[in-house]
Amino acid sequence: MHSVLLDCCFSKNNKSMTEYTMHSHHRLFHALLSMFGKYNFKDIRHLKTLANMASGLIQSQSSCLTDWIPYSTSKAAIAQSTQRTFRRWLSNENINCRGIYSQIVKAWLSGIDDSRLFVALDTSVVHEEFCHIRFSLIFRGRAFPLIWKTIENPSASAAFEHYSHLFNELNEYIPKGKKVVLLADRAFGFVSLIEKCQELQWHFRIRIKKNHHVRLGKVYINKINDLYPISKGRWVLIHNVEFSDKLIGPVHLALAWPRGSKDKWAILSDEPTSRNTFEEYGKRFDIEEEFLDNKSGCFNWESSKLKNAEVMDKLVLVFAVTAVFLIQQGCEVVDIGKRREVDPHWFRGLSYMKIGMNWVNRVICNGGRLSSSIKSYSCFDPEPAKASNRREALVKKKRKRSLDEIGGLEDFGFAL
Repeated sequence: MHSVLLDCCFSKNNKSMTEYTMHSHHRLFHALLSMFGKYNFKDIRHLKTLANMASGLIQSQSSCLTDWIPYSTSKAAIAQSTQRTFRRWLSNENINCRGIYSQIVKAWLSGIDDSRLFVALDTSVVHEEFCHIRFSLIFRGRAFPLIWKTIENPSASAAFEHYSHLFNELNEYIPKGKKVVLLADRAFGFVSLIEKCQELQWHFRIRIKKNHHVRLGKVYINKINDLYPISKGRWVLIHNVEFSDKLIGPVHLALAWPRGSKDKWAILSDEPTSRNTFEEYGKRFDIEEEFLDNKSGCFNWESSKLKNAEVMDKLVLVFAVTAVFLIQQGCEVVDIGKRREVDPHWFRGLSYMKIGMNWVNRVICNGGRLSSSIKSYSCFDPEPAKASNRREALVKKKRKRSLDEIGGLEDFGFAL
């Protein structure tokens, strides 16, 4: 008798739990629809499929299409039908990645108060066959995609002509009155890149190689390597010089040999340099954390097995839309004071995207509210991530000791 009652209770509770879980999955799907449905999709089915893929990506934390199937709200009775829908969407030439995502980026950037936007340019090799080129906005210790392109190239180095058109497209996303500061590594130390920045009136902080040439006044120095500080901890600023054999200028240099580092640093800037130039350039490393999130931290890119450049670009659109959705959730959770419900650290210890992902999973399991609109959050971080006050003090002390308090300054008066 007792076993029959228990079976009845279990059956009833299990049914209600199943219904609640289904309702929660639909809540995520509809939140995604609501957030991105206001933008121009030629076919509502394209939007619904995108929402289903983003929902599957969040809940499975995998880029494998078959892993998304259990989380789809599709009425298809056969799993293969759902998988085929995803594949067709990713291969559909009528879906314009730029047209869709540019609206989302413009909606975010149009309302932020930041006068300067730090944009990082970087590449990453995927499946050992493709080079993925990406411009990302530096945002609160991480970055999220602005525009991208994937090419068939097993090397992380890409010729400028492969991505030169992205500059003009990205420039159209930037609201009037906002200044762009481009951050790029040594692999992008091309004269063409600098000339493009000057054409668009972008500022730049670009790390250059030691064999690049500069002209100091009337003196021609063959290599940057000849200008580096001779001992660790030293740094020097060199203003108003000409760069490369084309004598581009006036530009400015910040050179350093940090303690605890084998590498010497040479940062080329269009604005007069200071010790702060090294910190500004250091923001570029946030895009590397973004690539880690894509590849292993959250989305497990390598599990997709998709090996077509155009298809991969559409998959990155799914990543980008999902990242925007999760960052919006994370920022709102921090704003309303509920961070510690999903972040076990006393201080903020997780990225805003990870906080957003934990919040979505909590809502699916326990109920709650999901943000369904794009709010223009500032790139400035009101609560920077840190392990503890003591650890943060040690990090700041180490960073401060890496360079001397006072550096050298030389001005070659190129303008004269």
